[in-house]
Amino acid sequence: MLAIGLFLAAAGLDCNEPDQAPIGTEIGACLNDADLGMVCAPNFGDDFVTDCGREAFGDPSETSACLQRDPPGLSQDCADCYGAQTGCIASNCLSAGCSSDRSSESCLACIEASGCQAAFDSCRGNLVTACEDWM
Repeated sequence: MLAIGLFLAAAGLDCNEPDQAPIGTEIGACLNDADLGMVCAPNFGDDFVTDCGREAFGDPSETSACLQRDPPGLSQDCADCYGAQTGCIASNCLSAGCSSDRSSESCLACIEASGCQAAFDSCRGNLVTACEDWM
């Protein structure tokens, strides 16, 4: 696990500026019925995003490509939001413990402080409301 973290840190992956979607991606990219069917699932992050991010060594485009395969089969725009967040975390928050425990207080604080969460929320859209309405 540490080797993966070191590889990601050495890769120098760039993060999008806060409140911006990846280039060519719509804001609110995951708010369509097909994507909501996946991203609203209770274990979506654990089952797919984490696995794709690790498989891609934190590379945004590779994470996106993984998330577009079946399953989960996300749209490219939605998958690009998750890929961008993975890259942002890889380049900004590995030293905060994100390579070993993505849910740790220090990792979550880094994701917030670095702007990774704001950019991600803007890119994918308000899933809290959308998932409540979709369910």
